[in-house]
Order: sequence, then C-alpha cells, then structure tokens
Amino acid sequence: MGTTKGDLFLLDLKTGIKDKVAIKNKRKISALLFLEKEKILLISTEGSVYSYHLNSRKLSSLQGLNNAKDLQQIGNSNTIVYAGFDRATVLNFENNTLHKIKNLNFSRAYRSFSDNENHQIFVSYVDNLVVYDSVFKEKIVQYNNKSITAKDICKTTNDIVWIATFSEGILGYANNKFVKKLILQMV
Repeated sequence: MGTTKGDLFLLDLKTGIKDKVAIKNKRKISALLFLEKEKILLISTEGSVYSYHLNSRKLSSLQGLNNAKDLQQIGNSNTIVYAGFDRATVLNFENNTLHKIKNLNFSRAYRSFSDNENHQIFVSYVDNLVVYDSVFKEKIVQYNNKSITAKDICKTTNDIVWIATFSEGILGYANNKFVKKLILQMV
C-alpha cells in the first residue's frame, strides 16, 4: 500500500504481518507494480522511482518511471507499459535497469491494460483510447464516432474488455468492436 505522504507498507496476506519500507523521498506514491517472477516491487513516486527486492529487502533507485499514472505488466514478462503525465512507453526491466522498447505516444496517459490473450495493449490518453497490437501498431477506438477516455480497464472471463469512461459509462469491447454498454442508475 502506498500513501500520498510517501509511505509504503507491505502486508503479508498469509501471516497478517505489515512491514514498512523506508523511502527517503516523502512524495506521493503514484503507482506500484509487482513483478512476481523476479519478486520485485516497482515503486513510482512524484519525482523518483525504486525497485524493492522482496527476498533481500533491498531498495534501489531507478530511472524512467517517475510519477506514473499507471504501470502494467505484459503477460508474465518483465515488459512494462508506463502511462505517465507526458507519454506512454513500453519498457523492459532487466538487471535492475529499465530499457526503453518503444515510446507509444507523447500525450498524457491515464490508464493502460494488457490483454495478454489477444496480444493487445489498451492505453487511455487525455484525448483518445488507443489499442496497440503485438508490434505496437495503433488503432484509435471511438464510440459512436466520438473519442473516449478511460478511467479504468479490465477484462472478464467471457473475453470482454470493460472500459469505464468519463463520458459514455461502461463499455464492453471484444473482437475489435463495442458489444455492450452498461447504464448505471441511482435508485
């Protein structure tokens, strides 16, 4: 758990033990990403980036992911989608270093999602939702010929990617088209 005051706590769900990770930069923790295969937690704050090795309990400084709005892992790899205040970038984490694979776009990015089964990456920018294929070819996704921006993106077991938008409610996307629209009403 990361806080707006720069505190980071790890909670062992099996034992219930809470452990505080000492981070010198007391700025808001903006995003966390756990790389299970490596047993490493990537920590993005306003102004700094760290990796925390769970086995050795060692915190190391990194370059390249500061002030992330979102971090997503592609499959079970060490490839990461960084959604930030000025761009979206695909990076690879290797030997405690981040290596840029590709800059996707230089617009403010809000959210990203990796659809591993269909080899697609969804990135919501300030002005558009874009889907990238396995070679990072982009397709702008519109609903009723209008741009949409996603607040959150997830996928259900029936292969529908659900997109919570700022203006169109919750949209279901499958096979490169919208297939559902959820209308939520207060009762």
